[in-house]
Amino acid sequence: FPTRRSSDLINSYWMSEYKIDGFRFDFTKGFTNTPGDGSAYDASRIAILERMSGEIWKRKSNAYVIFEHLTGNQEETELANTGIMLWGNLNYAYCQSIMGYMTDSDLSWGVYSNRGWAQPNLVAYMESHDEERTMYKALTYGSKLGSYDVKNLSTALDRAKLCASFYLLQPGPKMIWQFGELGYDYSINTASDGVTIGDTHRTDPKPIRWDYYDVPQRKALYDVYARLNYLKANYPVFSSSDVSYSIGATMGRSIVWRSAGMNAFVVGNFGTIAITVNATLPKAGTWYNAITGESETIPSTTYSVVLAPGEYRLYIDQAVSSIENTISPDESPIVFSENKIWYKGAGKADIRILDLTGRLISEDIISNNLDLTYLQKGIYLVLVSENGKQYSSKLMKN
Repeated sequence: FPTRRSSDLINSYWMSEYKIDGFRFDFTKGFTNTPGDGSAYDASRIAILERMSGEIWKRKSNAYVIFEHLTGNQEETELANTGIMLWGNLNYAYCQSIMGYMTDSDLSWGVYSNRGWAQPNLVAYMESHDEERTMYKALTYGSKLGSYDVKNLSTALDRAKLCASFYLLQPGPKMIWQFGELGYDYSINTASDGVTIGDTHRTDPKPIRWDYYDVPQRKALYDVYARLNYLKANYPVFSSSDVSYSIGATMGRSIVWRSAGMNAFVVGNFGTIAITVNATLPKAGTWYNAITGESETIPSTTYSVVLAPGEYRLYIDQAVSSIENTISPDESPIVFSENKIWYKGAGKADIRILDLTGRLISEDIISNNLDLTYLQKGIYLVLVSENGKQYSSKLMKN
């Protein structure tokens, strides 16, 4: 530890010692010396915020800096282009979309380039601590037409997959709010008893539903979330800037990604009746369903398909494994014994250990075993990445 007084050294030490990835600042439009409600463009505020961020990057050049700014786009564009990430509220549009209502359901503002930003620093979100849960809205206010009822749990969960496919694969970071990947359906105003709903209960603790993992339809949504994140992390096409969006307030929507080595597209029906959805593809030929792994010959670059309400199709023009082969809780290449994780496979595996709050405890690459004596008693989640496949296991340390 440095003995001389030096804010640079001390702050660098703390960020390194405690593995601080960065900082998130709330309500940054209030970081100003200019009177007013913060809605008007304020050059002095930009200067203050850029100076703050610069001081952080002096200590750690790759630190994340995230602002809840929520001002006019001019300021946010300037901040984003300096490397700052900014929250982007898409809650209302995604709530309308999952419920099956087209009014105000345009998803375009969730795309950084549509805001005129040069860098994909938009942290878009469907849900947050300040916004209503999409699944609660779907089950409470969802549309109904004939036998198709969004208020039905299975139907709502299928529509959650549809929304996720048009959300997670967009460029830039995304936020997944607590249990959103399992279709968490308690209102933001639910009391701690899990039953009472009222405005005075907004900040009450919400029910923890680990049992959602045991509901097949909810686990299927979880697997789609995991699959989409896996694709985004491992397939560079989803980081391409050559993208065509048709994600306005219409029933049929599409996104087409193009890159030198790979292409992809997704089409979906956000309505409550079957419709034909069209997309212009970069090539004809063999395409692969990115969820099932099945191949399909598409004879023309003018793609047209009839989709049932809430249905989506995600394709890549290179062979991919099925979701079952990518995310599997079975046949894990690790076993637990004698305060160790033993790796059964050939080569190496990436092992991440998280506590039940989702906090990363450790990350290691192992070829033989990993000592666990340092872990305190408790239950942990162990995530394993091996040869492009993902596994998860629960570990109880006695």
